[in-house]
Amino acid sequence: MYEAYELLLEKEKIWAEMYIKLLEENDIICKAIPVNGVGLSMKIGSQDILRIYVPTSAKAKAEKILNEVLKDDQS
Repeated sequence: MYEAYELLLEKEKIWAEMYIKLLEENDIICKAIPVNGVGLSMKIGSQDILRIYVPTSAKAKAEKILNEVLKDDQS
C-alpha cells in the first residue's frame, strides 16, 4: 500500500534544495517536482521552481522543522 503525500511548500530551486537536504537530515522522505508552465515563466523569468511533497504522516514534523529554520533566519 502506498502512503499519501501532501504539498509542503513551493520554492525556487536553490531554496528548495536546501529544504530537501534539511528534511532528509531529519529522516523525512520528500519528493520534489518541478513547476512548469509558460505563464509562470513569463511571470518570474526562467527561475526553476520546485514543489516539495512529504508523506502525510510526516507533514507536521516537516512543517515544525522548516518553521524553526525560518524563525532563526529572521532573528
